[in-house]
Amino acid sequence: MRYLYALFVPGGLILLAAVLFLRWAPPEHVAPLLHVFPYVILGAGGLLAWRFHRTSVIFVLLALAVADQALLRSSSFGGQGAGDAVLVVFQGAALLLPPNLMAFSIVGDRGSLAGRFGFGLGVLAAQVSTVALLAGWAAPGAATLFEAQFLPEWLTGWTAVAHPGLVSFGLAAVFLTARCLLYRKPLDNGLLWALVASFLALRKFGVIPYDSASQVLTFYFSTAGLILVVAVIEAGYAMAFRDELTRLPGRRALNEALQQTGGQYAVAMVDVDHFKKFNDTYGHDVGDQVLKMVAARLDEVTGGGRAFRYGGEEFSVLFAGKSVDEALPHLDLLRATIEDTRFTLRGPGRPRKKPGKSRPASGSPKQVAVTVSIGVAEPSARVSTPDEVIKAADKALYRAKKGGRNQVRT
Repeated sequence: MRYLYALFVPGGLILLAAVLFLRWAPPEHVAPLLHVFPYVILGAGGLLAWRFHRTSVIFVLLALAVADQALLRSSSFGGQGAGDAVLVVFQGAALLLPPNLMAFSIVGDRGSLAGRFGFGLGVLAAQVSTVALLAGWAAPGAATLFEAQFLPEWLTGWTAVAHPGLVSFGLAAVFLTARCLLYRKPLDNGLLWALVASFLALRKFGVIPYDSASQVLTFYFSTAGLILVVAVIEAGYAMAFRDELTRLPGRRALNEALQQTGGQYAVAMVDVDHFKKFNDTYGHDVGDQVLKMVAARLDEVTGGGRAFRYGGEEFSVLFAGKSVDEALPHLDLLRATIEDTRFTLRGPGRPRKKPGKSRPASGSPKQVAVTVSIGVAEPSARVSTPDEVIKAADKALYRAKKGGRNQVRT
């Protein structure tokens, strides 16, 4: 379920709402909206992306705006059909937009600010210049090249986008979908659905009358920008409330959740047994993998529990609306599940990259058991505030460790 959520929320829902609006809204309501919608999105998106140091989003917004304006201002397009120059601009946009989204997804926001701006502006300027030169001086030949046909008719007859552009969109969609499912990051989700919105913008351009096509074009490109703006906000939220290593909600998210429980809850503090010794023996990289494994099991806790990364090797599980007695069976099942999960260590002679030729194993991989100790508490007359309940759970955790570890105490 979490993978479907990462794939469709929020970008897919925003695009669905946009499709329904464009389908059912009267044309006289759409036209005034397009006088302000693109500029608000470009301005707000640029400011948010700058504030959150997401320069890649700024350049994607610029690429969408350039594609939109280039097509709208093509003087050859008069509503009766497209000349070679406009076909070059149109098919060039369809071919080049998807690789731009893939490139900015890969490059992200690494490197110096000056370097990122230089790269982004250089990439956009080179593409715009190339398409402009082809449209102005070699339009017939370029149009023929851009509209090369090599896909079956049933796959292409429903859109004005030519075969090279369809392949470009298809490859980018597969790539960005894989990134969404693998990393579950808000910006990857935003780029994926911005890609889909861009395809919807281009799909009927040159097929339906110009006035309607221009509205569809600008509306969907602006929707792509809106999706990216929401992705920037989501990424900012994730930075503040979600732990980057384990992908669990962090301590700040726990504090907010505790304020919304209504006073009836049980909270458990979970600590990885002997983690410092484990970390010192096998290294910090292996220690991080242990934390990720434990976090994955915690994220599957039953009974309506919600897991959080509290700090270091310590986690929390919140059971809203539950008592300690109701939470205990689920916590003991969680403890046993982690104990039964065997963690395989990388052998000292094992290369980090797979060799070209397989070699016989020098020995069987070493497996170690990872266990956790758990303390749980609930509000009472003696401990009433969330901070006091967490301290009570911490004391119970201490008793679990003193009692031999790998157990649950209240």
